[in-house]
Amino acid sequence: MKKPKDLVGQTGEILARDFLIIRRYQILDQNYRCSLGEIDLIACKKKTISFIEVKTRTSQNFGHPENSVTKRKQTKLARLALAYLQEKKLKNVSCNFGVISILLKDETPEINFFENAFNINELLPPKVNY
Repeated sequence: MKKPKDLVGQTGEILARDFLIIRRYQILDQNYRCSLGEIDLIACKKKTISFIEVKTRTSQNFGHPENSVTKRKQTKLARLALAYLQEKKLKNVSCNFGVISILLKDETPEINFFENAFNINELLPPKVNY
């Protein structure tokens, strides 16, 4: 049986996926997993791959959902993105990192998309062929 927290997260990911599809993103992967962890959504639009973290809350008691994507989480997402690109043998592609923040407080969820939420070059040491 799923915990209420899991259901909130799952609901958020469905809403985020639909949000992206409406905005003409192609969903490449959802809940991509490897030994390093998980990426919620991987989407593509105009030849740019977006690695997206989805944060869903039912209240703002702990702040806005997007504020929980810390530098540590950003670094982890950047490493996961590199693993995904290696696994799929993708080189010299344009990428960005986004956060979709969802607040399920009323009948109509509040959805905010931070399309270029952070930059990989600020998180990982310089390396040839990211």
